[in-house]
Amino acid sequence: MAHPPSRIAAVLIAVIALTLAGCTGVVATPTPTSTSVPASLEATPGATATAEPTLQPTRRPALPPSGAIVFTGIAPTASVSAIDLMQVGGSVITTLTDNGGSPAWSPDGTSIVFTRRSEIWVMNADGSDPRDIHHVAHFNEESPVWSPDGRQIAFLESAECGLCGIGMTAALTVMNADGSTARKVTDVSYSNQIAWLPDGKGLVFGGSWEDPPTPANGLQVIGLDGSGQHQLTTGRDSFPAISRDGRLAFVRDTSEAADGTILFSIFVANIDGSAQRQVPLHFVGGPPLAWSPDGAWIAIGGIASLERLQTGPWDIWLVSTLGLDAVNLTNGLGQGAGFPSWR
Repeated sequence: MAHPPSRIAAVLIAVIALTLAGCTGVVATPTPTSTSVPASLEATPGATATAEPTLQPTRRPALPPSGAIVFTGIAPTASVSAIDLMQVGGSVITTLTDNGGSPAWSPDGTSIVFTRRSEIWVMNADGSDPRDIHHVAHFNEESPVWSPDGRQIAFLESAECGLCGIGMTAALTVMNADGSTARKVTDVSYSNQIAWLPDGKGLVFGGSWEDPPTPANGLQVIGLDGSGQHQLTTGRDSFPAISRDGRLAFVRDTSEAADGTILFSIFVANIDGSAQRQVPLHFVGGPPLAWSPDGAWIAIGGIASLERLQTGPWDIWLVSTLGLDAVNLTNGLGQGAGFPSWR
């Protein structure tokens, strides 16, 4: 039985930093390359991901038209994470601030929220004026994300722990954008990504992985007052992301390798969880996901093959939602990259 994705984010950061050797990881495996949309795109829950490396795309990928991506990076001369910026189609990585992770753009593009020392910080889009807006002693704050109107920030808060693992919970919390009036919405089973509904009235998060399945399994949606929680998907699903036009992307655990590595696939669906289909990959990816502004692409941390999982470097990859095109954006410019946010 596959294990729940507890502390997946911490695992991926450690992989990016190239400090893990031979330990459990969480990856999305490549799917076979094709120049046409395969019939198997209409995937069903429980679809099995392949662990076999595949060829690169058979035709030259089309570069997304525009935008800028901030991400967690490792500078070539440093051993700590940083918040980096790169223009889509560009060739230069700009470090905005050191010692930070999990960045997310504000809706108007003027600010970036991020984590530093398990605290939530905000800075201007150019990296200036970084400021600590929320921290509770002996707690970790993770995965901050702005509401669609920019007036609130949702995040996950959990007690500090030594060996964090199965059975841990985190408080899904919402506060004002200045860090005031933090309030818990609900407890969630595992720490992963949060996504706001387009109208700003609710949140989507990864649910339980009970076997046999229960209504608490799959992606869950809940109102900001903690009411109305219900199931969107029924699989072992986590790391939701919602596009500007209201489409859902997420990862689904599909199998577990002999060494304990969880293998998953990327899916897209309607906002209510219907019409799910798998997005083929030409590389090995690691969550979380980020939609492009036009909803045609998804950004994800990735690596060319499973053989390079422990040696790196991880890069920011862009994959079309049909899976026919893939672009390695950072392409080895740093020692590692992940946790993208796109605008």
